[in-house]
Amino acid sequence: MAEVKPSSAHQSGQGAKSAPPLPVGLRLGFIAAVLVVLILAVFSQRSLNDRSSTAASLTQTYKVRLQLESLLSSLKDAETGQRGFQLTGDEQFLAPYVEAANAIPGVLKTLRGIIDSAEQRQRLETLERLVAEKMQINSQQVEMKRAGDAEGALSIIRSGRGNAAMDRVRVLVVEMEAAEEQILGSRQRESEEASVYSTLVSWGGSAVLLFLVAAAGLMTSRDYRAREKASQYARSLIEASLDPLVTISPEGKITDVNAGSVKVTGVPREKLIGTDFSDYFTAPDQAREGYQQVFAKGFVTDYPLTIRHADGRLTDVLYNASVYKDVQGNVLGVFA
Repeated sequence: MAEVKPSSAHQSGQGAKSAPPLPVGLRLGFIAAVLVVLILAVFSQRSLNDRSSTAASLTQTYKVRLQLESLLSSLKDAETGQRGFQLTGDEQFLAPYVEAANAIPGVLKTLRGIIDSAEQRQRLETLERLVAEKMQINSQQVEMKRAGDAEGALSIIRSGRGNAAMDRVRVLVVEMEAAEEQILGSRQRESEEASVYSTLVSWGGSAVLLFLVAAAGLMTSRDYRAREKASQYARSLIEASLDPLVTISPEGKITDVNAGSVKVTGVPREKLIGTDFSDYFTAPDQAREGYQQVFAKGFVTDYPLTIRHADGRLTDVLYNASVYKDVQGNVLGVFA
């Protein structure tokens, strides 16, 4: 249907008014559903982040342990190389020592880059000092042997300083590996707790959503039945009227009639609907002007017209009509 020009509605003081598109209950249910979905999204993202964090922690622990084992292996290689050199005086036996001396700085640098715990960083600083001490002892022994001071080199070995430094390195490495395991275990427990909580929230949220959907369906069904009942009641009142009643679109077409209209025109209801309202009067132009006044002013009262029956009989009527609107206040047509 074409809409009535806004000017006519304003002139009649019955302009369109805003109205809530949904019942309050449905709107609140929709808002609650959106909030539940947002909460589920937040906890799902949190669970995903926790799992990613746990995976990253596991990878970090593996890398730290790998580097610590590599460090111990390099120190053992350095010790083996310098002892072989002490026994034989052959520089070829220093190859493991030289390789270890070159590899150890890189291992320590890698450890500094992947360790993020403050306590572990403190242990790493201690470990670096012990490693430097051990390598310095090895270097002194090598240089003394090269200088022909075999007795001086042996005295360092007999002092046990090298073995003591190596033992402290081993103890500290074990502590660092155990600390990494504890950090990983703590993060795994936190992840499991968060996962359980997230699961509970997901199930709870799903239950709430199902409840809201069921409630919305119930309210919609109840509202529909109420509308149907109201519509049937309104229809029964219209049909109970002995006077001819009709609804007219903005184009002047009949959209509905009651039994009184069928009786006064002699035309079946299904044939009346969709035809021009003014065609059933002796003065079509006057009838057209009448419903146009309704659209312009919002109503008309005691407007004289004469209806022509299909068999030619005439019926004088006083035309009383007003506009009717939808829930948003838009004029839909004329009820006469």
